[in-house]
Amino acid sequence: MSEPARVESNAQPTVKLPRWDRQAWLCLIIATAVLVPRSWLVMRSENECLDADDHLRRGLAVLLGTRNQFAMYFNDPPLGQMILALPMIATGSIPAHPIDVAHWPPGMSMPGERAAGEPPAAAERAAFERSVRKGVLYGHAWSPQALNQLIAVWKALLFVPAMALVFQWCRAIYGSRAAWLTQVMMLADPTIAAHVPIAALDSLALEGVLFACSAIWRYFEQPTRAKLVRASFVCAVAMLIKHTAVIMPGVFLLFAAYYWIWRPRREGAAWRELRSTLRPRLNVLAAAFLIGCLSIWALLLFDVSVPAEQFQRLKVFRPTNAIEDVIDNTLLRRWPAGSYIGCFLSGALTNQMGQRALLFGRFSDTGWWYYFPALMLLKVPIGIWVVFVLAVATSLWRRRVHPGEISIVIPLLAWVVFFMFAHINYGFRHYLPPYVFMMMWAGRSLAGGGRAVAVIAWIGAVLAMIHSLAFHPDYISYVNYPRERVWMQMTDSNLDWEQSIRQIGPWLDAHPETAKRTVYVVPRTGRAGYEGRYNLDDRVRFLEYNKPPPREGIVIISPVCVCGVYTEPGKNVYEFLQSRQPIDMIGHCLLVYDFDQIRHP
Repeated sequence: MSEPARVESNAQPTVKLPRWDRQAWLCLIIATAVLVPRSWLVMRSENECLDADDHLRRGLAVLLGTRNQFAMYFNDPPLGQMILALPMIATGSIPAHPIDVAHWPPGMSMPGERAAGEPPAAAERAAFERSVRKGVLYGHAWSPQALNQLIAVWKALLFVPAMALVFQWCRAIYGSRAAWLTQVMMLADPTIAAHVPIAALDSLALEGVLFACSAIWRYFEQPTRAKLVRASFVCAVAMLIKHTAVIMPGVFLLFAAYYWIWRPRREGAAWRELRSTLRPRLNVLAAAFLIGCLSIWALLLFDVSVPAEQFQRLKVFRPTNAIEDVIDNTLLRRWPAGSYIGCFLSGALTNQMGQRALLFGRFSDTGWWYYFPALMLLKVPIGIWVVFVLAVATSLWRRRVHPGEISIVIPLLAWVVFFMFAHINYGFRHYLPPYVFMMMWAGRSLAGGGRAVAVIAWIGAVLAMIHSLAFHPDYISYVNYPRERVWMQMTDSNLDWEQSIRQIGPWLDAHPETAKRTVYVVPRTGRAGYEGRYNLDDRVRFLEYNKPPPREGIVIISPVCVCGVYTEPGKNVYEFLQSRQPIDMIGHCLLVYDFDQIRHP
């Protein structure tokens, strides 16, 4: 495979990353010192998020080779879930192992056991029932809290290289001052602080996107075969972590269009010169595609499976002609990397169907093109907004383009446009890739700026950190300034991802008067769940959100149930609470009402 000839020009010199010096090591040390303890402390107070069990269950099944034992519907590719599950493998916390009763939710039946009077299950049958169970964090020698904290530390350590990458990247383009500013903004941001510790894919997806975009940029700056292989492989890794990175091939093509067409034309190259390089460059794209496909297959442990198995529950496609019938039959056959093909189609079908969302008191079944930018008005700290506005103002003032800045602008614009077409609008966590590229670009305000600009930018970053710390450990529920009934302006994992169930116990301890009253809990899933039974046992009564509400007592309810985003219109039995002010909040999200003081409709 030959490399295409390049049109050389002194106008756009190659941008080299700074050497790994004292500043880079200091960045690494500071990132580790902040991320690891903070992640451990967050999971000391919170329980697993709503999606954690599904992610860990699937990751364990792939790693242990038991995925064929039960129907596994992957909406996300499995690599990120496999990474999440590695600490459980390392500690021997395997679902098929005998259950440790000390770490099993009280009152919940244990798989593999039989009721009194029934013959016990055979050993193989009992192990099978345990291996296909849910609640994989429970019933091990390590407690659920210990496993959550171990996963939090593991993910924090994994995220440290991403911090170092961003630091060196910004330092190469904007200088050391801008690199440190971006570093502080990322460490201060509550959305990043919230999603690094929990057993979810969002911080891993962000890291995959950052490394993939960096590898693509480094290849186009200095094309070599080794860098092409690396860029293709890292893109495959990013795409297998979460569908956030599904547009990586398109991003590769955007870089190619800039470096192979736009920049040479700006430097005076004739179309005839560019046409002469067309064939070798098409060979490069073909090689990148082939390497990426082989990498995906290898990372899936050379999986050969039926794509349609991943989206059977989303059976909305019905063949209407001969071509569609051929496609349908093709998806019912075994293919290399069939699980990824199925995951991709499952994600596409899910996005096509949409999901009911809430924004500023309005509901939509397919979302809004401006959902994530609008959500930034609620979730981005005011101090970081100050830096963003400063970057825009100084850009209009100086209008200077920095060498290599396109490496930030291309992915920033690509992901902003990508999310404009998303019909799944329920979590700012999905917007982390463009958000972090915004932080990186905002560092340009310090590149060549005066002392006044630097002072304002650093004041904004420090204020963001102070306000973010005020929400510790409830970073998921962060809101950038107080709002009345914020749960009617945004919902879902922006506020409550069922992470605060564990905090109900300490709240009850701090309010001893509740011991004489009935305390009801209405979680967003409408059930006790493993974490509810394990952490609260019989101290409270769990209620389903679609059943008649109680007439008295203390009610602790998820804001998702109050706004009724997932309830059929007109059937939200807790709608009357939308205009009521709670007497307290737990974890900055769970709403506490005294139903003895509320007149029911």
